Amino acid sequence: MTRLLCLLILTANTISSQHIDFQYKQKSVQPEGVYFVRPFGGESDFFSHVQHLEAPYPGGSGFRSFLLSLKDSINQLPRLKSLKRTQMAIPLPIVDLQFEGNEYNGSAPNDNHIAMSKNGLIVSVINTNIFLFDSQGDSLLTVQSLQQFCAPTGLTDAKYDPRILYDPDEDRFIIVILNGFTWQSSRIVVGFSRSNNPYDDGWNLYVLNGSPLSNQTWSDYPHLAVSQSDLFITFNTFLNGSFNNSGYVESTFWQIDKMAGYNGSAEMSTSYFYDIRYQPDGVDTLRPIFNFTPIKGGSGHYGNKIFLLSNENLAASSNRYFLLTVEGKTGQSILSVSEFRTETAYGLPPDARQMANHRFDCVDARIQDGFFENNVLHFVHNTISPLNGAGFIYGRIDRPESFNKKIKTTHYFHDSLDYGFPAISYTGRNVLENDAIITFNHCGRNYPSGMSACYVDSDGNLSERQEIERGIGFVDVLGIGVQRFYERWGDYSGGQRIYQSPGRVIGAGYGSKANRRPETRIAVLSSPLLDNSAPLPFNFASEFKLFPNPATRFFEVEFVLEQAQRLRFVLMPAFMGTGGEIVLLASDVRKGTNRFTFDTSPLRNGMYTLLIQSEDGEIIKKSKVMVVR
Repeated sequence: MTRLLCLLILTANTISSQHIDFQYKQKSVQPEGVYFVRPFGGESDFFSHVQHLEAPYPGGSGFRSFLLSLKDSINQLPRLKSLKRTQMAIPLPIVDLQFEGNEYNGSAPNDNHIAMSKNGLIVSVINTNIFLFDSQGDSLLTVQSLQQFCAPTGLTDAKYDPRILYDPDEDRFIIVILNGFTWQSSRIVVGFSRSNNPYDDGWNLYVLNGSPLSNQTWSDYPHLAVSQSDLFITFNTFLNGSFNNSGYVESTFWQIDKMAGYNGSAEMSTSYFYDIRYQPDGVDTLRPIFNFTPIKGGSGHYGNKIFLLSNENLAASSNRYFLLTVEGKTGQSILSVSEFRTETAYGLPPDARQMANHRFDCVDARIQDGFFENNVLHFVHNTISPLNGAGFIYGRIDRPESFNKKIKTTHYFHDSLDYGFPAISYTGRNVLENDAIITFNHCGRNYPSGMSACYVDSDGNLSERQEIERGIGFVDVLGIGVQRFYERWGDYSGGQRIYQSPGRVIGAGYGSKANRRPETRIAVLSSPLLDNSAPLPFNFASEFKLFPNPATRFFEVEFVLEQAQRLRFVLMPAFMGTGGEIVLLASDVRKGTNRFTFDTSPLRNGMYTLLIQSEDGEIIKKSKVMVVR
């Protein structure tokens, strides 16, 4: 089904008479399922992971190389100090508590995301693992790799880009995990919790095809939100896999009957929206809009509709935003689009500066997060700052569906620190309060990499930076040779309103450790309007540490591939009588230098041999592994 619509351009103060053509298509695609999983599992979990260590380079093949080519000149711009951000006497958010979250075990970027239920269950995810924590009982329930969580589906390729969402209206969780970097292997695992306690009651898992149009594209970078009836998952699609990526194709999204997922129904209604195109200024042809971010509700859903926000996130400078609205339930919905332009421009962010001349990739200026409450849409995204550094934009749209909408954007930046990957959550306690807390990552040439926050009052004014976790130093896990100063920072962070305690949010961000490894920091913050008068709805231990002595558990080995290929990672005990071979992972691996990591905790003491094998049995690498505890 193809729809050709008219796109109306709006500015902050006037309505333009110019019209732009807009089109989209949608189809129904039945997922695979239902699979059942409990997070604690019953098998050994080795947390196996392959990390490609070589940074893309400008002029090379692939989308990230194309992006670096765009940013190369931006990174050469001098950092200015002649302009100060306008400061106002806005109170700081209150840090109630913060602690180390998911354990790093070989993957970058972290891709921190987090959700918390009304009964105090916290589900936190990063690029390799999931943990469930009971804040009421002050106990860690389970830690599980993405690979093992998805095991009932039979998918064996690399798992990445996890997203977690809590649906306060249905008191359930939804998790999304990607599988595979090629169109042949690309799948999306969607998990719906069977109750508000998935630790006891488990999840219903469904598998979506990452190439539903059979056009040799694969799906990357999910984002999700829920309406009254449906789940929305957005994607960017690419050609030919991550190791020979010939480029971006388009951005798409799924609309899925969430109640069927919660109920474990074998039949699930879906709508897949694609070929979403607009006509840019001075161009005769329609072009795809890049990257959609679904806008969550502030205190709950806002009916059987969803807003999706986009911008020109690869532009060196732009003031253009696109607001998409999906009205209706799955199978009956209609998409409409409006465009607006702001007085304040944004642009492709430069790399963020770390200590010791290391740097973080800030990716692009795509919308990172947003919420809608009291007829106000709030959003945040990365940008180049007025000082040519890395900062972020806070924006708000009053009455987004009216012709008299008011749009305001504000740069948030610092003269010696770089900021990135913000998340925003609603902290208002009634319809008269439109305040929020933004959590974000920070770093500096002479300042440790960590996590910060700021408060947004009801008028849209931002406080100064409140430090959550300063960090210990800088992150150094990816680069090799001349590329060793390049690190992955994002690609997103997580934040959510604590629904049982209005005025508070929980966030998951970035930190740096003494061993130059990244960490996840989890923080609970309060609006300054609470003034510490409301007690916390849970009881954490004062000295809480999730993972004692992690350094003794993980074994890692580097290897080089002359060409991209599919590999098996197999562990052989010194004596076959002790159990035979253990297949740790089977996955497509990129050309160049890679690092394989796995957890030795499930193994008995003794000597093992790690074999890295091609599909035809050729041994790429052999390493001895000694386990002594």
